[in-house]
Amino acid sequence: MTVVRLPLALWMLVISSSAFSSTVAEIAALEHQKGSPVLQQQIVKGKQQSLYTLPSGVKVDLSRWQFVTFTRSDCKYCHLFAPVLRDVSQELGLKVFIYSFDGKDDSQLGPVAPALPDIVQTFFAELPIATPTTFLVNVDNMVTVPVYQGNTDGSNFKARISMSLQAAYDSGVM
Repeated sequence: MTVVRLPLALWMLVISSSAFSSTVAEIAALEHQKGSPVLQQQIVKGKQQSLYTLPSGVKVDLSRWQFVTFTRSDCKYCHLFAPVLRDVSQELGLKVFIYSFDGKDDSQLGPVAPALPDIVQTFFAELPIATPTTFLVNVDNMVTVPVYQGNTDGSNFKARISMSLQAAYDSGVM
């Protein structure tokens, strides 16, 4: 599995909570997101692709990616975030794989796998362990991109997906 290695300042930008953003930064982010990413369905050589266009114009085939989310059954932020994750994953056509730190199923998202120590170490090598934490994982080459820690709304979550995929592209792992 390849984990994207980015400068600490960029990680902080990717996983920092919107609660700490200033109004000016939020307006700038909204301005930047004008012409937000577009999802296109294409048939290429008999295989359906879901092309997601980042603000930079880069196209990413989302059919090769899935969300991996870490939760706990007693985490209130996990319960608040579950509908956002479900709606965005359906909108983008992404599967969701869920690891639970306490091994208990979450009726909002479906069955879970236990978050075993080696899995936790792999995903959280450079991040604090927190719930919920969501990653994008390329199913072909296991490139893993952190997307968000904590609860947020759908618009902010989709913006973070774009930022995370763009950072992965810019660092050369995609």
